Amino acid sequence: MPNTESTAENTTTTTENTKNGGCCGGELTIIFPNGLLITQRRALTKLLVCHQKDAQAIIDELAGRMKISDVKNPVGYVRGIIRNIGEDGFEPELGLAISEARDSREKQRRIMQKRESIKDMEKKAEAKTLTPDEYMRNMKNIIGGRKPLGWKSTNPINNHE
Repeated sequence: MPNTESTAENTTTTTENTKNGGCCGGELTIIFPNGLLITQRRALTKLLVCHQKDAQAIIDELAGRMKISDVKNPVGYVRGIIRNIGEDGFEPELGLAISEARDSREKQRRIMQKRESIKDMEKKAEAKTLTPDEYMRNMKNIIGGRKPLGWKSTNPINNHE
């Protein structure tokens, strides 16, 4: 039986199933649309574990269909998609907009994190006067996704300075 952890949208499932020629098994993380029951999410995860490459695209296709019409049987809908996957793989249609919207939200979240890091750095800079070179190096580090110079973790385990 798979080990499944769920949040409002994400489900991570680790399976040890080696049926179907060994295609199944490993970890599968799927972002489900709102409105699905936990039992439906579990059933969908079982269906998709052997389609890991296309799993998120298939669920995005379901989400796209759910946005424009009432899908009475989401598991049956996904089963139909899986049954119709051709040799070239799954070709999404409605799911493309869902995927793009999720990517846009993630990009916006990262931008907000960088803005918060810059605000924190500016507050710290007020407490400690930085030279213009130090300030520019810190800004480049933050924009590049690295820690600012002199940054100390609030976690004592990570604080090696």
